[in-house]
Amino acid sequence: MDGKSTQGLKVVPKDIKYLSEIITLVEEFAQETSMPFFNVADVTDVGAKILSSEDGVSFILVDSAVKVVGFIGGYVGWYPYDTSKAVLNEVLWFVTKEHRGSREAYKMFKKFLEVGEDFDGVTFTNQVNLNSSALDKVLTKNGFNNIERNYVKVN
Repeated sequence: MDGKSTQGLKVVPKDIKYLSEIITLVEEFAQETSMPFFNVADVTDVGAKILSSEDGVSFILVDSAVKVVGFIGGYVGWYPYDTSKAVLNEVLWFVTKEHRGSREAYKMFKKFLEVGEDFDGVTFTNQVNLNSSALDKVLTKNGFNNIERNYVKVN
């Protein structure tokens, strides 16, 4: 969090009405990422399932014009290393360059973590090269342990 202006930004709960704007955000994410297997249609489908599924958890960051400028989403499932544990698995997390590091973007992240407190843990996977050192810093600061490219927080 670098103290960027948060004027006009707010975090809203998941709502399928934002899907078309999230698709645009996914396209922007695709342009910035180095993931060779990244497929916009597949990632958009995942976003739609998160928004519409009962097990989907997401928060959306909108600006003063109610334009989507950030999204974090995942689903409740089992922990891959211990299937007796239920965890919140992060799948998509992206904020436009202009709003990265803002207080409201951080609040969106923290709201996602708060939902995870109701389960046995939260997982994040770093599959991209979008400022990995910043990702590492924010996750470890919030209690996550880095296990190769997976970040795990056990409650």
